[in-house]
Amino acid sequence: MKNPVKITLVLGLLGGAVAAQAQTVWSNSFAPGDYFTNPGSSAANQMVTNVGGGGPEKVTYRETKNNGTVGINTNLPQSGNGSVWFATNGTAGGKAEIAMSTGFTGAGDSAGSLGSFDSLSAFGADLYTALSPDSGNQAPILRLELFSAAAGNKYGQLIFDTAWSPGHFGTFNYNQWNTVDIFNNASSMWLRGSSDLNTLYDPGAGTNHERTFADWKSILSGQGYQVISVNAGIGSFNGTFQGGMDNLQIGFGGNNKTFNFEAVPEPTSMCALGLGALAMIRKRRAKK
Repeated sequence: MKNPVKITLVLGLLGGAVAAQAQTVWSNSFAPGDYFTNPGSSAANQMVTNVGGGGPEKVTYRETKNNGTVGINTNLPQSGNGSVWFATNGTAGGKAEIAMSTGFTGAGDSAGSLGSFDSLSAFGADLYTALSPDSGNQAPILRLELFSAAAGNKYGQLIFDTAWSPGHFGTFNYNQWNTVDIFNNASSMWLRGSSDLNTLYDPGAGTNHERTFADWKSILSGQGYQVISVNAGIGSFNGTFQGGMDNLQIGFGGNNKTFNFEAVPEPTSMCALGLGALAMIRKRRAKK
């Protein structure tokens, strides 16, 4: 019997063996935030313009089509007032995604590198699935997008998808947040490869075309693969779905970061917070 994945309910921030820097990605619009959708069958993209922390990371909504919806908003607050929201309405091929890299083309393709796959030191997120009549065991998908010029311009994604092979996973609790820590549970986390990774390293139907993350780390070691994006979403799903993602954790060489997704507060709320902070400062000064 294969080892089940360890998916743990969390009540706060994503946990991990290594402390991670906390950074915030803000919605483009004031609260309740963003609801980027596209009724057409060709994918649409939109950049998220406010990524805090001063790092090189950039974020985009992408691959959104067939009435899929993605956005940083207040629908499922986690570790603050928001998270990334995904939804489909039953239109065939509904899809929505959010991606992080150091650059994107106008078409939403990754045009940079977050770091080398060999030096990856964190990968995971908090996931949420709201029950609906046909959601089944579907949860938001997590992916690492890889490219290697040294290996002959090979490309593919490593995809964590609880709906692909339910027998590889433990209990995923609906209507509450679950932590998926892929890096620190590498021997029990199963992922499938796409594109060249599938062609070159498909383990076959016996494992439903999936390998453990530990296997992927060993097989791809030393081949020059770069992580050109980390992304999450709902891929080509024909049913209805509502759910979320937050506290995306990614790291290289021990420089681990947790990205918290929040809706920008209304100006009046921000003003009230500022006045409250000012009053507290004056009170402290008066006591001196």
